[in-house]
Amino acid sequence: MLLLSQTLQAVTLKWEKAGDADLAGYFIYYGCESGVYTDTIDVGNTDSYTFTDLEKGRTYYFAVSSYDDWNNESDLSAEVCYTLSTSEETTDVDFGKGGAIDFSLEQNYPNPFNPTTTIRFSVDKPGYVTLAIIDSQGRVVRNLIEKDMSQPCREEVVWDGRDSEGREVASGLYFYRLSQADETMARRMVLVR
Repeated sequence: MLLLSQTLQAVTLKWEKAGDADLAGYFIYYGCESGVYTDTIDVGNTDSYTFTDLEKGRTYYFAVSSYDDWNNESDLSAEVCYTLSTSEETTDVDFGKGGAIDFSLEQNYPNPFNPTTTIRFSVDKPGYVTLAIIDSQGRVVRNLIEKDMSQPCREEVVWDGRDSEGREVASGLYFYRLSQADETMARRMVLVR
C-alpha cells in the first residue's frame, strides 16, 4: 500500500514495510512520466520519505522496491501518480492495497469559493480524460484537464474562477464534469465574488 500526503512545503510517500528478516532498505523511483523514473533514492530501512523539492502543479509518478542484505532487489510496487497542489490546503491520498483506483469525482473544496477551489478526481483505466467547467446554461467555460492518461491515476486541480481566455467569470452556480470514454460524472459548485 502506498500513501501520499501533501502539506504546504512537502509531499510524503508511505508504504507497508516488508516482513523479511534480511530486509535492508527501500528504493523510491520517481519521475514526471508514467513508467519513466528519472530519479531514484535509497531511503534505507524506513516506511516513508518526505520530498521537499518537488515542483507544485506538476504530476509525479512513484514506485517503491525493497532490497535485502545481499542487494537483491524486489519488483517495483504498483505505480501511483499525484499532481502536487498549488493551493495551501493539506491533502492526503490513500492509494489502497496494490494501488486500486476507482473512477470518481469528489466534491470541490472550499464550496462556495472565492477566488479558487480544488477539485480531486481519479480514473480507473488508461484513456483520454477531460475535466470541464460548465456554466448554468450548459456552456463549457474552461477545460481544466484534456489529456491522455497512460494508467489509473488520482489527481487534483485548482480552478481559479477564470474562463479559457483568462477572464474572471461571474458569481453563480457552475458544474464540473469528468469524462473518460463512456464514463461521466458531474458535481455542482458555487462561486461567490
